[in-house]
Amino acid sequence: RYYTNDTIGTGVAGNSTPGDSPSELNAPKGIAVDQYGAIIVADSSNYRIQRFPLGSTVGTTLAIDSTTNILGQVRDLHINVNNEIFVTDSDYSHVIKYYPNNGVGVTFSRQLWIRLSSKSVVRPIWKFRRWK
Repeated sequence: RYYTNDTIGTGVAGNSTPGDSPSELNAPKGIAVDQYGAIIVADSSNYRIQRFPLGSTVGTTLAIDSTTNILGQVRDLHINVNNEIFVTDSDYSHVIKYYPNNGVGVTFSRQLWIRLSSKSVVRPIWKFRRWK
């Protein structure tokens, strides 16, 4: 985190060492901040989603790859005003929605396709985009 006029950042998630303990991340790909100030991280190479409460560098696992929750390499993460988390999973080519306090995701889309304009071709996209 960088505050106004800071030249040195402050670590707010993880401990700068790749790993799979609650205080470590391995190839984080997406980040969001929920309405309580907690940092939500797509911990891609650990196949999990971590939540770091405001002021803590120790995370709790919100979701992890398991037989009941198929979660591969997460490439992006978005959280909405209802604290619902959406992740793009490039290993299984789908978008998963997680409801608050529920570690089992719902497949929202098997493959996400967009049309950039009426004359363009349709192509797959694996990052969330905000449209004006």
